[in-house]
Amino acid sequence: MLRCAECDAARASPAAVARTALPLALGLAIRAGFVALVGAQIVGGVMIAIGMRLVFGGDPQRAYATGGWLKPVHALLMHEILVLPLLAWQMSRTDWDERTQVRAVSMGIVLHALVVVAAVVSVL
Repeated sequence: MLRCAECDAARASPAAVARTALPLALGLAIRAGFVALVGAQIVGGVMIAIGMRLVFGGDPQRAYATGGWLKPVHALLMHEILVLPLLAWQMSRTDWDERTQVRAVSMGIVLHALVVVAAVVSVL
């Protein structure tokens, strides 16, 4: 029976095979993207709940007119899922050191969070 070191490693520790070395900035951006995904799902759920409440109350036209008032917040959060890892990827293609890349991605995350907060304030 033939044996390969990679196969033995996969059988011994599936977690070790699944774990890959990501740049710190990319890992940070992916984690922030997951937080944005959860926020987008919550906002989407709120929009659906408001719309369905109006539909079940007998006013479907008002549901379409007012149910989407959180669309800008939802859109910003959905875009953050893609934009932040793209920013981290772009930073990895520069000649900056890893610490500077992490700082740049962190600033992007903070900037995007401030834009989302401004959008929430503007729709309230």
